[in-house]
Amino acid sequence: MERSKTVRYFCMLQFLTYGSVGLWPYALSYFRSLGLSSSQVGLISACGTFLCLFGLPLMGILADRRRAARKLLLLTLTVLIPVQLLIPVLGETGHHTLTAPALLLILIPLAAVTFFGERNIITMMDSWSGDTMDRLQLNYSTCRMFGCLCYILISFSASALLGTVLPVWLCFLIMPAISLPLILLTSGKRGAAYDIPRETQTKKEKTSVLLSLVFKNYHYVTYLLLVLGFYAFQSIVDLDLTYLMDHVGAPHSSIGLIGGYRAFCELVVMLTLSRCKKLPPLWILLSCCGLFVAAEHLLYPAVTSLPGLIALATLTGVGGGLFFGCNASYVYQIVDARAGSTAMSVQGVCLASMGILGSMAAGSIIDRFGLTVLTGGVGILMLICTLLFVGSRLLRPHKQAR
Repeated sequence: MERSKTVRYFCMLQFLTYGSVGLWPYALSYFRSLGLSSSQVGLISACGTFLCLFGLPLMGILADRRRAARKLLLLTLTVLIPVQLLIPVLGETGHHTLTAPALLLILIPLAAVTFFGERNIITMMDSWSGDTMDRLQLNYSTCRMFGCLCYILISFSASALLGTVLPVWLCFLIMPAISLPLILLTSGKRGAAYDIPRETQTKKEKTSVLLSLVFKNYHYVTYLLLVLGFYAFQSIVDLDLTYLMDHVGAPHSSIGLIGGYRAFCELVVMLTLSRCKKLPPLWILLSCCGLFVAAEHLLYPAVTSLPGLIALATLTGVGGGLFFGCNASYVYQIVDARAGSTAMSVQGVCLASMGILGSMAAGSIIDRFGLTVLTGGVGILMLICTLLFVGSRLLRPHKQAR
């Protein structure tokens, strides 16, 4: 009974978490509507990912040393609400009274904090939920699929309403509104009841010990190859979709439609993973993820219509379902549980580092060489990273691999 109660609790948390961060693609569209160029929008994303590069490792180490993933999640949610509410106020005011460079200087710190906050919310939730599911001997997809479910609902709703019936800036009101019930659920005695650390975690670990447990782990370091490739795709997906809409002649409101469809594919995959009594080794499932993402990006030049783009999104939908459904379980399978949050935050650093390169370079690459060069480059990078990851596993199998 207690096990079922715990699973239901984290399913609810995952649902609200991805509702609170699921409208970031519309934030980028909002910045473009203010008259900012593609390079300036890319700079805004780059500043956010640069902040993640240094902030996420500190958060992960602090979460492991203090056993405080839930508390850091709660703190981030609380700080993010006023920041998100301030963006449309200053954006709408500055759009009519300031030049584009001046407006950019105002938006960069607020957008950077928002981007960092959303990544930290996901990292802390992944760490907290992943550790709990690992102790219950369940695949992470058991609760993570509810995050996909919420993302589907909010993406399709946003696609139908934002930019058509309602102004895009409302996304900065919707995200804080969803964050409020999440704060209530994670705070107080109810949230603290799920804060009990493992029996092996009876003392505060030194930072050097935590880093050693992560970076001296062969299988984790080689896994980062696949993570880097996947996050190269993740770092440009929002900007990518904006230009793909122009490429096929579709309205930007269709971004939510594609995002929702991808999330639906992810949900189906994670539901399947959670129902399977016996899964293939997780590294094989993660390798398939890499192949699917690479294939979609290499096939983008053949797409000429919105229905074709939606159909092709099936590949990254299935790949994303495999990655998000197996990622945390695989990390806790190969990494000492004492350094779980640190390991998860290092993946956030991979996203940040790829995000800096992607956000700053994507707009320039599109302007200079075209969209095909960008998507093809990401596809080739994903394929190379996947093959290197597979080779590392074949050279040195993990003794406790599932």
